[in-house]
Amino acid sequence: VDGYLHSEEEKQYKKEIWEFNNREYLEEQAIKEAAAAAERRKLEEELKNCSPESLEARNLAASVTAAVAKARKVVTSESIFWCGSLCV
Repeated sequence: VDGYLHSEEEKQYKKEIWEFNNREYLEEQAIKEAAAAAERRKLEEELKNCSPESLEARNLAASVTAAVAKARKVVTSESIFWCGSLCV
């Protein structure tokens, strides 16, 4: 078991090697995170200037979207089960 466990120094080397080999991926992730943060800030600014009616409409739209997504998951799961029981 001790042969499979890494010491702190080995963990650090492994981390550095992984980061070096995957630097493009890490850069892409950083760009995505920065874009998401900018979008969140933009949305928060829009919501600050939003009327109560508009805010309520946004919340309603979000809940409808979530309900539709949930319904699609349920239907898809049932469809797979139904097809699986017929095809067997």
